[in-house]
Amino acid sequence: MKPYRIIAGICALALVATVGAGVASAASADSTTEAAIESSIENTREARRAAQEAAQEKWDALTDAQKEEIYALKEEAADSEGKIADKYLEWGLIDEETATQMKERLTERVQDLREDGRMPMLGGRGGHGKGGQGRGGFRCAPTADGTTGETTGTTESDAL
Repeated sequence: MKPYRIIAGICALALVATVGAGVASAASADSTTEAAIESSIENTREARRAAQEAAQEKWDALTDAQKEEIYALKEEAADSEGKIADKYLEWGLIDEETATQMKERLTERVQDLREDGRMPMLGGRGGHGKGGQGRGGFRCAPTADGTTGETTGTTESDAL
């Protein structure tokens, strides 16, 4: 066998070994990074859970009169949100069915807050596990061309 072929073969093997080691090293780095991210997320969840439990204990220690003040404020907020739904309806941003659903959900949320005994968190959705149409909670009324607006780009039948 000629010496240049032996040298070329050795170089090829060295190149393959180097590339393979680089790929293995990158995969190892990716898994290490993923593990660190997952650990960070879990730590954040645990910290949030602990903070929520501490807040719930403080809520439980409040008097009924103090809790009633919060419930009254939540009802006022729900009434205001209901008025916003009425304006959306008036201006044709949503249909009557959607406005009714929004106001019903607002009423249910306040009732659920009173019934479940949990602390109504600031900005929370209440009615734990009730589901809905996602963030925003309403479907736009269809426009003249049958779409529900630029934000979703869906038709009324798609939005159902």
